[in-house]
Amino acid sequence: MKAVLIYSGIPGINGADYMVEYCINACILLGYEVVKVGSFGGKGVPAEPPPEAKGADFALCLLGYGVKDGLFENLRSMGIPTCLWTTNDEMNLHFKNSKRLAPHVDLYATYTRKRMEWFEENKIKTILLPIAADHTLYFPMPETEQIWDVAMIGCPHNGRIRIIKSLHKLLPELKWHIDLSMGLSYAQINALYNCTKIVIAPFMDCDQGSFGIAYGCPCRTFEVPASGAFHLQVFREGLRDVFGEGEITCIKGTDINEWADAIRYFLKEECLRNEIAETAYRKVMKEHLYIHRIETIRRELHG
Repeated sequence: MKAVLIYSGIPGINGADYMVEYCINACILLGYEVVKVGSFGGKGVPAEPPPEAKGADFALCLLGYGVKDGLFENLRSMGIPTCLWTTNDEMNLHFKNSKRLAPHVDLYATYTRKRMEWFEENKIKTILLPIAADHTLYFPMPETEQIWDVAMIGCPHNGRIRIIKSLHKLLPELKWHIDLSMGLSYAQINALYNCTKIVIAPFMDCDQGSFGIAYGCPCRTFEVPASGAFHLQVFREGLRDVFGEGEITCIKGTDINEWADAIRYFLKEECLRNEIAETAYRKVMKEHLYIHRIETIRRELHG
């Protein structure tokens, strides 16, 4: 078996290229030989597929900002079915790029329902495909001591910084670990999750709050539970598609006092916190790993 994995083509750090890396790991676990097109943080993706792509079972592209339309046409001419998997289509800039590329692929996968209707109306085969977790990178470390009360990592968005600073002022007695440097390794992130009582995600990070409500679920929705940690996050429409009642804990909004009260409550309720974390972990391991997403893509392309 062989799979072609296509990077975003965006220069610099971006979530889509991380997802390519996770999908590569998943393909290898599933027994695929992987052919990479483009590179992590690269500058564009060539329209001509490499010769070694011949005979691939499928080609998967993440986001595709730096991808030329011709790449998909060339892959399809080689008999390789193609899939484009995008995130953040609730934002107009991303939606515009997805509309450009989606007509050139056999399968369009999106992590949010907000824009699905447009693709379906334009006769493009479309599926909802949430993000997932790479369980080779995020996993429980049972002997790890929980030395932090609250932790948060991610991009230093202004809204996120404001919320975290406000929470810190309300709860100065807690042991905090905040890292918005984007410089932590997978191992460091997993270790941080494992040694933290409550990992928070109070900001609508994917759409940056531009709609007043968050849509598709970001990576932490799956990676924090995969590490075995307790996750307190903002409510997102996409949570209904991936977790059931009682499987996760979320707050509807960014009210600072509500977040502070929830943090105090779950720090006291250790048994409940651990129970929810274990339930979410089992759910992720059963349904929300990248190996599950790769299998879904292959099934949709080949029937």
